[in-house]
Amino acid sequence: MRPRTVPGGFRRHLARRAPLALVVLFIGGVAGCGSSRPAAPSRPLVAPSTVAPDLGVAVAFDSPGTDPRPLREVSVPIAVPTNVLRMRVTDLTYRGVVCGFTLSGTRPNSPLTIAVRGTIASGSFASGPARVVWTADGIVSAEAPLSNNGWSFSADAYPSRNGPGWAVSIGAVTAEGDNVIPSAVTCELRSAGGFGPVNGPVGYWAGFATR
Repeated sequence: MRPRTVPGGFRRHLARRAPLALVVLFIGGVAGCGSSRPAAPSRPLVAPSTVAPDLGVAVAFDSPGTDPRPLREVSVPIAVPTNVLRMRVTDLTYRGVVCGFTLSGTRPNSPLTIAVRGTIASGSFASGPARVVWTADGIVSAEAPLSNNGWSFSADAYPSRNGPGWAVSIGAVTAEGDNVIPSAVTCELRSAGGFGPVNGPVGYWAGFATR
């Protein structure tokens, strides 16, 4: 699915990190999902995280509600070259999540792939790898599967609005129902060419905002 269109209730601008950190919810099956970056130089940061080799960076689900603030980021340098950046999201409180990686250093070569998967009481869901491509003039193409196990997905990439850098994000959401809040979510950003210290530090963020 291309986030530039409006299939499945998604709108492309909801995947961008706009100044007010908003995600507009759509009632009636599928909700829009996304997150935001602030326009001001400062942003809420939590302490750098210790990276577990297999589990990735720990990120607590952030839900600002109607508070107009950016989603909190966990800032972590890229100490050694790697082909995958991974986060595990805990303490989820909503039937949807958007997770993203802000690469504040040199933009890596495309294509990249981003994926989200999670566990709910009745099973699991997974987006599969969404391919994200950009050109020298900044034109972005991103694709994600339409749905999996009742969940819909949308991926995007865009320049950071808080200084130099590039962000890649993916959102997942399902319809209202019993026991659909995930107990755990994992997000991964992969590059065949690899990520190195020059691409970081990386801001890891995940949450859901409403208005």
